[in-house]
Amino acid sequence: MFLKYALLISILTLRLYAQETVTIQQAIENALKYNGNIKAVEKEKDAVKSEISQAGRFQNPEVEVETENLGSASTSVSVIMPVELGGKRKARIMKARADSMLLSAEYESYRASVVASVHRQFYKALGH
Repeated sequence: MFLKYALLISILTLRLYAQETVTIQQAIENALKYNGNIKAVEKEKDAVKSEISQAGRFQNPEVEVETENLGSASTSVSVIMPVELGGKRKARIMKARADSMLLSAEYESYRASVVASVHRQFYKALGH
């Protein structure tokens, strides 16, 4: 409901302030440009792309240093390099890609619903 009113106000505002005819393409561009949900999903898409890159990287090694001082000082250093078995890395990459594809599909679906809503409101405002 809020989206309908926001689109209608957007269309009418463009017409009032611009003192010119607003095309449906301008109304669609304006609705997409100022839609907060679309902006948020675009940011999330960037984050998911980073997750795909991160998923393909190997885990960092760990370094442990222990010092004991019981009579004679001794220090031990160990380096631990995690080794992933069982296709965990590949599964992580595939999951990140699937998340990206799902988000892209949701984005396109929402974008299409905004465009459809603009069409309805635009023609409604024209009295059709």
